Amino acid sequence: LEFDTDALITLVPTVCQGVTYTPVQTSVRAKVGTVIAVNYIPLVPGSQPTSQSRTSLKAPSKVLGKRSLNDWDPQVWVNRRLSVYEVKKVIGEGGNGYVLKGEVGGKNVAIKVFKLYGGTPDEYFNELASEASNLINLSRHTNIVKIYAVDADSFVINEILKGNMDLYLSNPPMIVMELMEGGTLKDILEDDKFFYSSMWKKAVLRAICEVATALDYIHSQGFVHMDVKPQNIFLDSEPRDPYSLGLVHFKLGDLGSAVRVNSRVKQVTPEYAPPDVFRGTASPDLDIFALGMTAYVLLTRKIGRPDLDEMNDALDCYVRKDMVCVRDKVEKAKAKLMWWNFNIDPSSVDVIIK
Repeated sequence: LEFDTDALITLVPTVCQGVTYTPVQTSVRAKVGTVIAVNYIPLVPGSQPTSQSRTSLKAPSKVLGKRSLNDWDPQVWVNRRLSVYEVKKVIGEGGNGYVLKGEVGGKNVAIKVFKLYGGTPDEYFNELASEASNLINLSRHTNIVKIYAVDADSFVINEILKGNMDLYLSNPPMIVMELMEGGTLKDILEDDKFFYSSMWKKAVLRAICEVATALDYIHSQGFVHMDVKPQNIFLDSEPRDPYSLGLVHFKLGDLGSAVRVNSRVKQVTPEYAPPDVFRGTASPDLDIFALGMTAYVLLTRKIGRPDLDEMNDALDCYVRKDMVCVRDKVEKAKAKLMWWNFNIDPSSVDVIIK
């Protein structure tokens, strides 16, 4: 709408393709020469679709082992120092770690503190420590979140696993990274004003292209990322409205999950991983599948893969070391994927299938 003078606009529900949407506010004041984005929420009788869609998009990676250090509160790090970094706040939590905002010398950084699991520290962190310099070098690529430091001391980790919680408080295993001020693509996906805009598809395809470039480089260096998903695609700045999406730079983050090609798989995100992930060794095709699934989720705002139950069952069987059960679930998952006809824009189908 265009006005010659400032105006107070009353907002009312509207119907689009048979669905009624209601505004999150009753009115807005429009000023001449400005653009105002209004958030509308779909109304479905007897349900809360927006909150459900957000819940369904949660896809934490799951470690293939038993867990310990349960119920740790990451808020205990706020206003403390980890190495030279002053922790300012907790940004988020994933399946295998906590993300903190830190500061050093006036510069903001993101600190991923790893959750610790049972077993020997060799099983989880020796490879990370030995590959630290390689991961830092990988992160120099323009489409990868930069890593500044990796701290994974196996002796300290061993003491923590023996029950020394003071060490986990003062010297946990962590990666210090570039702080991406724009958050993640999952955050933007859940915002109606972006997802329902005419700019969304173009932004998604550009993000996928930029992440594919990052993965191509990672694979060329002999690594597999192992956790490609919207939560790990970061924006260098926060878009104010759909039109500013074109100014955003996308980067692939969380190299802490990366492993060498042909090394053992240590974690799985069932919503995005292919059934072949349960063969136990890492290869680039696992990332390629996850990138295609990521594109599908970003274009539809749902995790609609038909084999998700089989993937979660296979994970449970794998943890129990019941490989007969794993093979059965994997074959059923592959069969369901083979006949999956997903309903999206035909111009994007071929890219996702490939």
